[in-house]
Amino acid sequence: MDPETRRQLAEVFGDPTNVAPAGTGAILTRASKLDMEFATRVIQGMEMDRVFRDLGVVVAREMADEMERRGLKPSDYKHLEGLAQMAARRVIKNVAKSEVFEASLREHLGLRGG
Repeated sequence: MDPETRRQLAEVFGDPTNVAPAGTGAILTRASKLDMEFATRVIQGMEMDRVFRDLGVVVAREMADEMERRGLKPSDYKHLEGLAQMAARRVIKNVAKSEVFEASLREHLGLRGG
């Protein structure tokens, strides 16, 4: 077995001579380095179509609300040339530095039992 893998497993499960491994609680309370690397690969390889669909719903709702507040009828603008690209550029420009996005992402991951 690769020494680095052995070390990482020992980090999670504790020394194999222990009757009750010292790391048992860690399995339930914190991710190991192996888990972190695997999670990174999952995030990098995950299918994005559902994310884009849901993001489109949220952006369209907010755009429509804003248009209506300004006296416009949103359905009149759905075929506006470059509308989706304009909205996407604005989201891309701002999402990575948005504290609201980061807080929401962490909160909703935590709601899954963490």
